[in-house]
Amino acid sequence: MAKKDTKNDLFHDFGEMGSAKELNLYADGFREEGDLDSLKAFAVENGFTEGHALQWAKKRETNLTEEFCNPITAAMAKLDLEAKNDTEKMAADLLKSEMDDIKLAEGIRKKGKRLKDAFKKVEDFARNHKDGNKAIVSDGKALEIMKKYYKGA
Repeated sequence: MAKKDTKNDLFHDFGEMGSAKELNLYADGFREEGDLDSLKAFAVENGFTEGHALQWAKKRETNLTEEFCNPITAAMAKLDLEAKNDTEKMAADLLKSEMDDIKLAEGIRKKGKRLKDAFKKVEDFARNHKDGNKAIVSDGKALEIMKKYYKGA
């Protein structure tokens, strides 16, 4: 089991998983131990549903190549988990529209990367480029800023 990070408000029981590979390893460990309660709790803590966990565990019984998640589903689950308000949900939806970009998906799942921090970069840009009292950022520019944050470029 991952070391508990007491400073982390999202991943408080199992720790933050930094990749789909890590998620798959932990999920498979719980499944192999027959610990479906921990598997379900682990899934929920990482943005998946209990139903997803149980369905995957059942499929995995007969298909040893069946993965709990891939980089895209891992990123989307993390975005869903982090999007707390309407603005964050809109930002998450914008990022989800770019999930054909595997580097973006991997960046979203990295440890320490947060949707609120990505959106703060957009807000900072708007504040620094406002016209009088208006601070408007197009979806395209917001997406560019958030992608740069997640990809580390």
